Amino acid sequence: MQGYADWNDTANNPNETDSKTVQLFAGYQSEMINAGALFAYQRREPVPGGRSARDLNLVSVFGNMNVTETITAFLRLDHLFNPYIGGRNNSYLPFAENAEPTFLVGGADYEIEENIRLMPNIEAILYGSSIGSGSRPDISIIPRLTLFYQL
Repeated sequence: MQGYADWNDTANNPNETDSKTVQLFAGYQSEMINAGALFAYQRREPVPGGRSARDLNLVSVFGNMNVTETITAFLRLDHLFNPYIGGRNNSYLPFAENAEPTFLVGGADYEIEENIRLMPNIEAILYGSSIGSGSRPDISIIPRLTLFYQL
């Protein structure tokens, strides 16, 4: 188990905002299974004449399991208890900004040779009820294939 807290004082820069962060982590590790959970809370204070105050709450649960000597299965779930403001500007994986998102990724890590790995996986974004008058965003499903080589 691990805890973390931080206070970011931006008094010297009036265009920035103070923030306070608290994180709690718990993990389990064995020869066959690794698992962990993270809870994070951040308070972003308002910027005078700009952004309003914002509270961010996130939970992440993840794990992996050895299936064979060369294959490891993995799964991760992240849930943000607030809409992801700025999410549509995430060029790698855009998020809708009008509902609480849940991000899922699962796949397999296959060791082809020493220092060469192939990781087929699927990412999905699911959304809770929309905030305001809009409709719930559609589910996004993204298949990915990662080839990793270490020199």
